[in-house]
Amino acid sequence: MSRLNRKTSNISTLFILAIVAMTLHDGMQDNREAMRKIDPGAKDYSQQAAKLADKMGDLIKQMIIHHAAMRAKVYAILTPDQRLQTAKLRRHHAWHKKGQLGHGGHHGSTGGGY
Repeated sequence: MSRLNRKTSNISTLFILAIVAMTLHDGMQDNREAMRKIDPGAKDYSQQAAKLADKMGDLIKQMIIHHAAMRAKVYAILTPDQRLQTAKLRRHHAWHKKGQLGHGGHHGSTGGGY
């Protein structure tokens, strides 16, 4: 297979993986909506919540595995220079998230609770 065909194949795979990610995301959103709709006064509320929690756990597991596969595919098509740049950006992002946004690393956090 030629280099161009391999890149085209890899890019096609990335599009397919993106569709899978959207499907997983939709499933997680549906699960959250189902959780909001459960009547807390229902006799089987805890059982319904536990069932949805199990389903969400499965979806999260699938999303993590899927994210790793997507990341590996993207990495595979990067040039060595792009890989170095990506590593620099990841380090910068980690520093920014940890050092600049307060204790929790969340946007909007002042870090001091003031």
